[in-house]
Amino acid sequence: MPAAFTMLLSRSRKTARELLGESFSGVVGSDRWGAYNWISTLHCQLCWAHLIRDFRRIAERDDEDSRRVGERLLDAGQKGLRLHDRDLYACQERGVASILAAGNVLLHLTTDSPLTERP
Repeated sequence: MPAAFTMLLSRSRKTARELLGESFSGVVGSDRWGAYNWISTLHCQLCWAHLIRDFRRIAERDDEDSRRVGERLLDAGQKGLRLHDRDLYACQERGVASILAAGNVLLHLTTDSPLTERP
């Protein structure tokens, strides 16, 4: 899979649009910086380090339900990453289920759950 890396002086939305183009159809690996909000979530891959940090925060919440969900997310994410670190092929063949499960739980939390903090 081809990848492109570039360093620019600005992280603005304008710069991202100029770099990627209005009809971007690839996948952007992102830390959820606001400049990338115009890109469809179907074309965004979130940074695992940021996700693991979020899972830890959920696991550290005061209520038991949040703590349980956060611990499950953290466990699934860490298992998936260990598989990836140990053997990329093993991750693709066996670890994807854990990663997808963690992603599905996270998606549910961010869209449907009263456990999710809302601004």
